Formats: sequence, structure tokens, C-alpha cells
Amino acid sequence: MGMAQWPQCWDALRNAWQAKLATEQWTGKNMRPVTVDIAPPATLADIATVEARLGMPLPASLVRVLTLFSARVSVVWQLPDDANPPEPYDEIFSGECNWDIAALPALYTEDYQSWLDNCFSNPDDPYDAVWHNKFPIMHVPNGDMIAIDLAVPGQPVVYLSHDDGEGHGYRLGNDFEDFIDRFSLLGCPGAEDWQWICFTDGSESGLQAYGAVADGWRAWFGLELPAFA
Repeated sequence: MGMAQWPQCWDALRNAWQAKLATEQWTGKNMRPVTVDIAPPATLADIATVEARLGMPLPASLVRVLTLFSARVSVVWQLPDDANPPEPYDEIFSGECNWDIAALPALYTEDYQSWLDNCFSNPDDPYDAVWHNKFPIMHVPNGDMIAIDLAVPGQPVVYLSHDDGEGHGYRLGNDFEDFIDRFSLLGCPGAEDWQWICFTDGSESGLQAYGAVADGWRAWFGLELPAFA
């Protein structure tokens, strides 16, 4: 797909929400309509400033997105309490896709490093080891993180759970761009692992944006794939 097509996916998500709202008898309790906010791209000077604060280079795929697409993105929605999606989508209640170059230093040096130092400090422990050599890109509302794996060639995006979540260590995309491709084609469900895990086929599959499960979800939501997909 590619980052140039992401806004079309998010427009399709917003259109599907509006159509769904017009046909459903929802109470609206705790509902949050789809909002999309896309900032201008970052400059190379912006990248240099963040890397200086971190004392390390940013992952290459993240830099491409920040400089060629946007320095900050927020896509957010939440179904009302009485939406009741069918199985296997019954755990899905919200969606979000966000990143912000300005938030990256604190996300790494404070949030991520705190988990690493205080809870997952032992690289010889299999659970702890998943947290090591990662670069966080998205804070999940329940305290988990979505991160880039710095130790694996290609730097895939993985999920970091702090409380034995089923999706701990799951690969979500082959790199940051691929993750946003897959996530956007599904309407950005989550970001907690129990919301998106139905779209995986094991810990190494990545989010599966095509196939029966993905098609069933889009059919329920009314989300149409853009013509290029």
C-alpha cells in the first residue's frame, strides 16, 4: 500500500462510522466518533533534535514516516456500550493509531525505561527479554506499549504487555510502515492486544488485513477497502 494511501483508509473509516451510526439504534453511551488529525511532516532538524535528546538514532522506518508523511498523527474512535460486535470481534470496542515525534523522548526515557528498570530488568527471563532492545512508538491505554524491535533485521513492530497479555511479543508488522498499512486497512482496532488479536494467526503472522476474519470485521463495520487495496 504505502503511506500516501493512509488518509484514504482513515477517510473510509470515518465514512463507515457515519453510515453505521445512521443505521444503528445505538444509545451513544461512551461513544466517540472517528477523529483524524494529521500534522505536517517533521524536518531533518527535528529528527536530529530528538536523536540528540535520546542519544541514539531513530529507527529508519519511523524516520521515513515522520519526514515523508507526518510528525504527529491521531486516529481515534470508540463504539458505544451497546454496539455489541459479533464473535470473534466481540472484544473490540475502540480504535486508535497515533504517534508524535515530540512525545518520543519521554516515551522512551521515562515510560519504557521505567518498565524495563523496575519490572522487566532480567534479559535472561523469557518474558522480560521481550521488553529489551525495543523502541516504543505508541502508548497503549492499559499501560502496554507498541514498539519497534531494534534487535531484529528489518526492525519489525511488536507488542509489549506488562501483565501477561496474550499478545506479548506478537509481531504486528514487518516495520513501522507495514504496521500502519495493516492497521489502517482494519480500521485501527485496539490498541490493547485483546482487541486486535483475532486478526493474527500466531505470534509471527503480523496483523492479517485480508482474509475471512478481516473481511467479516469490515463487513460488520461497513468499512470498504479503498480501490487501491
